[in-house]
Amino acid sequence: MKFRAEWPCGQVDIKDGGDKLIKKREAIGDPKVSKIVFSEEPIRKLPMGHWFEIRIDDAQMGFTTIMALGFTAEDPASIEEGALPARANLLPETCLIGYQKAVWWKGDKLDLDNDPFIDILPRRLNRVGALLTPNGSLSIYVDRIKMITIDPGSEGLEKIDLERPIYAVIDLWGGARQLTVQNSLPPTEEEEAAAKAAKSTKGGGVTKKEEKEGEPATEGGGDAAPAEGEEGEAEEEAS
Repeated sequence: MKFRAEWPCGQVDIKDGGDKLIKKREAIGDPKVSKIVFSEEPIRKLPMGHWFEIRIDDAQMGFTTIMALGFTAEDPASIEEGALPARANLLPETCLIGYQKAVWWKGDKLDLDNDPFIDILPRRLNRVGALLTPNGSLSIYVDRIKMITIDPGSEGLEKIDLERPIYAVIDLWGGARQLTVQNSLPPTEEEEAAAKAAKSTKGGGVTKKEEKEGEPATEGGGDAAPAEGEEGEAEEEAS
């Protein structure tokens, strides 16, 4: 996979021949600026489904979200000049997981009980993968461990049309600032079991809930900021 550098592309710089993206400094904290990026070409269909994986090279804490990512059957080339929305959840034929514990599925929103990105921290170089299975379910992996699966049939949602070309879509609405494409395959059961064992051996690592005293918090104090990705809400910057 390569990131799409030409229109439509939000306020990000595409580097290294499409392997890396960096959110532009002037876009950080501006809720009116689009930070959406697509894959350059449709995602190749594997036996397990459509898959892509990125590494978070730089993420800033103090935001209410990390990012949102998923897939779209909307051809990016069909988006007219100037018509790219501020947030990817406004794209048609798109399924996303992210923002603040949310699923956006073709315009419908589901709230999640748990944050699939809870283990993502600055400087950890976490890897995040997305898998759209042949039956239309969407799974998110963090460091090769499946964190969540959404089955549209079980949730009363309309499936994405898998007969159409499927593109990756990422919205850097939140703390993620630099991503690098990982040329990988979905983890096997054995690989995932090994990743879980390694995480268990390390005691699960430090999560965002266990940040040390003195780390920047969300702007405005102790209460959680409103979920980003909804109309009228602003992106929270670190203090």
